[in-house]
Amino acid sequence: MSGPATFTRGRKIGIAFNVILASILAPALGAFLSYLAFRPEFRARFDLTGTSSYTLSERTRRVLDNLRTDVSITTCFYAHNLNSAGMPVLGLDRVIYAVGQHTNDLIREYELKSHGKLKSHVYDYSVTRHTGRIAELSSRIGEQASNIVVVESGSRRKVLRLADIADYDEGAKGRETYRAPRLYGFKAEEAISGALLSVTEEKPVRIRFIQGHGERDPAARSMDGSGRGGFSRFAAALQAQNFDVGSVNLADQVFTPDDAEILILASPTLELSEAELEQLGEFVRAGGNMMLLFDPATPIALDFSLLDQLLGLKRLPGVVCIARESGGWQRDPVNFHEVDYGFNSEVVRLHRDRGFVTRWIEACAFEPIGRSAESNFEILPLVWTSAESWLDLGNSSQPANRQFDPASEVKRRRGIAFSVERPEGARVLVVGDSDFLDDLRMGEAPGNRDLGLNAMEWLAEREQLISVAPQPYDELRVDLTADEYGTVRLYVVILIPGLALIAGFAVYWTRRQ
Repeated sequence: MSGPATFTRGRKIGIAFNVILASILAPALGAFLSYLAFRPEFRARFDLTGTSSYTLSERTRRVLDNLRTDVSITTCFYAHNLNSAGMPVLGLDRVIYAVGQHTNDLIREYELKSHGKLKSHVYDYSVTRHTGRIAELSSRIGEQASNIVVVESGSRRKVLRLADIADYDEGAKGRETYRAPRLYGFKAEEAISGALLSVTEEKPVRIRFIQGHGERDPAARSMDGSGRGGFSRFAAALQAQNFDVGSVNLADQVFTPDDAEILILASPTLELSEAELEQLGEFVRAGGNMMLLFDPATPIALDFSLLDQLLGLKRLPGVVCIARESGGWQRDPVNFHEVDYGFNSEVVRLHRDRGFVTRWIEACAFEPIGRSAESNFEILPLVWTSAESWLDLGNSSQPANRQFDPASEVKRRRGIAFSVERPEGARVLVVGDSDFLDDLRMGEAPGNRDLGLNAMEWLAEREQLISVAPQPYDELRVDLTADEYGTVRLYVVILIPGLALIAGFAVYWTRRQ
């Protein structure tokens, strides 16, 4: 007796249809997945590093969002053991390799976030097909293309070298001594973002620090000649954001907004002449922008010409102090971070929204004069102290002692930073502390650095770039002594395997019983 037919005509047609459909859909699905894989906007990448070293900062993302022209970034790294003096140093190749890997991975993030405006090209000396491209790149930049990053847009080009994108010691080898190369950290994002601005903006904004009266020196590292902190780190951060930074002596030339867009007067210790003060007034009235950094010790003769007549502000006497309850460095009432940020200013928006910490030391306070003549000024407070602050005034019987005296002093909020916009369009920032931007404070509180950079972006009328600047990446290292290495070896090589062996033998013995 025969059973039912296994393959009817209809079933055969259905199988054939399924085979044809699968044959068509499988390549189509593969092509569609390949299309998605090569579309940067559809990719999702995750930064699992402990310091988020491959997550682009908000400032970098804004730079990428505001790209008006196409940009290409080309990298070419060659790991070797020859230092800058041409001497072989064992281990330098590992440093160069780490820098190259980090930079190439970071540039992939730039390409991903640029929405097609940026293309990256990675050349490798070990790849034969890259030889001709490396030779062409070397000819284009006029030097050997080795361990460099080249950022180009049209005919404009910026070349970054190892020292620009990494903080490292290349080591040294002498006849009797040897110092191993060491990588301290990466600073590629800040350098690359600055290069993007330099090749895409029409021209860099010019900033000039006034010198000749004991002002803070942008060229001084750590300390200047008078023992005050230098401004070298702030100047370097400005240059990384495509600002043209320099110095000027007002006694040597008549300075106008045609010479620079922004002037910085950073806490002079000597008086400016009447002619120099008049020159600053004319600079602002002609539409030039300026930052004024004051301290309690700044000569009071500057107040009338600059603050009173030009900006409608008054500097209050004394040093700002804040009551303390905790110990450590906070016991000093003039060293504080308890501040609030203004609600109406773009300069401090990120600090207010994200609770960024800034540190201040021996600050002075200001308040608007409120005269009717200044009614067409826009004066906004940027930074306020807490309600527990007072001005350490002292009196005839007792000098200033950083102690609150209820008989003569009042606790209340004080404004220590203001922005002023004049009717002709000039922008001026007044800050009652110059220490907050020196090399020491910039290292202690990254919020100080961001506040300074955002203030410059506001003065340069580049509000679209006001954000959090990329921070130099610090490499996390664990340095162990020989004894500590021995302890680790004991645990890893002997104790842990020994315990596993004992546990296994115990399980075996138990099962046998």
